[in-house]
Amino acid sequence: RLFWERCDVAVAAPLGSKMSAPSRQDISSIFKRLRSVASNKVCFDCSAKNPSWASITYGVFLCIDCSGTHRSLGVHLSFIRSTELDSNWSWFQLRCMQIGGNANAVAFFNQHGCNSNDTNTKYNSRAALLYREKLRSLAVTATRKYGTALWIEELPNPPLSPHSKDEDFFASHTTSTSVQSSDQSFHHTLPELSSSEKIQQADNSGEQEHGPSVDCLSVSPKEALADSMSLVSAGVTPNKGDC
Repeated sequence: RLFWERCDVAVAAPLGSKMSAPSRQDISSIFKRLRSVASNKVCFDCSAKNPSWASITYGVFLCIDCSGTHRSLGVHLSFIRSTELDSNWSWFQLRCMQIGGNANAVAFFNQHGCNSNDTNTKYNSRAALLYREKLRSLAVTATRKYGTALWIEELPNPPLSPHSKDEDFFASHTTSTSVQSSDQSFHHTLPELSSSEKIQQADNSGEQEHGPSVDCLSVSPKEALADSMSLVSAGVTPNKGDC
């Protein structure tokens, strides 16, 4: 408990004076909104419906049974409050809940490979240590920035439920882009024809293509020589282009 009191003092110190505590109406409004999120409607540890307790340390909602288990861990691992009965919430503690949420905690623990159902193992893990330090840091920053404002509008709302399957965004979005970029870069590297080459190319495109004559290929060399001799005897000189 002293740890969380020191957190409140550390947050309020840069503001020059101690912030006024949130009213019952403030607390009720914040939790009404947080409990409207689907993932916060079940206990973070056992999935029991309509949890009314919270672990401020992780910003998660717990049922009354799991809250008792958290109390046995000690306040250094999990600090518990009732979202309905307790009225002595501080703004820093409310920021922990606003920034946290069950979905964010689930995603973080899964990301760090912490899937144990044993309470002691789970909350003494490195993943739990990293998450509570990260959440505390973000909550301190948010409290100093927003003071006694009721909402943190610029923060995105937690997802309604954790994603069942991670999507590789870059793999699904860069494939077509890279192909298109390759085509574009390929066309940009082609040399541009000069004006004279373009004119010549246009002229050639309108002409019928002619290849070398293959008529001589059907005549044997002896027949071709005989034809030439007959022309010479007749006094006719064969053209050089003839076979």
